[in-house]
Amino acid sequence: MISSSEQHPRSSARHGGIPTSVVVAVVATWISAVTLAVVAVAVMVSGRNVFGAGVGAMLVIYAVLVALVGWLAIKGRSSAQGLMVASGLLHVIVLVSLQRSGGPAWFWAMVVIPATVVVASLLPRSRAWLRG
Repeated sequence: MISSSEQHPRSSARHGGIPTSVVVAVVATWISAVTLAVVAVAVMVSGRNVFGAGVGAMLVIYAVLVALVGWLAIKGRSSAQGLMVASGLLHVIVLVSLQRSGGPAWFWAMVVIPATVVVASLLPRSRAWLRG
């Protein structure tokens, strides 16, 4: 008979629970997803035309995909690390670009959220846990 740890190699690694760094990265990823959904609704409401509705719909889809990345990380999928780093870097670049093109100064504070995703995802404990 095969023991449960041999059937599921991740079960022994998960015995101690999800590392704090992974939880931080996931929570920050989900905060980004909620923020994107809020922006999507704002775009749809303010646009009042087909283009605004289309942009809002695409942002809703993107928000769902970003939330899915967090879910994959909580489940311990190794692909989640790269997806979290990529989305975090993309969000940092977008926020910095928006701020530099005349956005409000508080956008600099928002950069902390995706930067946290990137850093927490790349910590050795996160990498080891997500690698399996």
